[in-house]
Amino acid sequence: MITIVKARIKRSGQKQIKASNAIEIKNQGAFAYLYSTQSQQHRRNTAVAFERKGPNNNIAVINQNRTIVVRRRGTYRINWVVTLESTDVSGNETARYNLTRNGTVVPGSTYIENVQLTMPEKLRPKQLMGLLLVNLRAGDRLQIVSRSTQNLIRIRPGDVTASIVVNRV
Repeated sequence: MITIVKARIKRSGQKQIKASNAIEIKNQGAFAYLYSTQSQQHRRNTAVAFERKGPNNNIAVINQNRTIVVRRRGTYRINWVVTLESTDVSGNETARYNLTRNGTVVPGSTYIENVQLTMPEKLRPKQLMGLLLVNLRAGDRLQIVSRSTQNLIRIRPGDVTASIVVNRV
């Protein structure tokens, strides 16, 4: 917010304008940064767990850290990243993850990455990223869910292996 003050100068009758440099940034009141540093194995329809919390306001994480609950209605920007490695499979494997709201896939939220593995070579880690804007209501429950047909596993425990940013815009 910029404040402008008008004052009259007594002798000349001219107006003087003073402007403060105070700027107010609107806090939309709902945001979260959640992440994992653990190795996780996901079968089809398994949600990603986020056991660590960064800055967080009006967003809860429940259900063994697999469900994100929004407490304020609004339009949200959601960014997420999952680090992938194929397990016990040779050849190509397709990783599919999407965002669900109250158990239903959010349209436009399915992202796919081809994960190649030739046994016994080690796979270079790949990152699958998602980004979307979605209208949410208070109480909506969000999950990032594997829709892959094979098992996928996070790698390098200790590093960030999965993360999500939820921000009301």
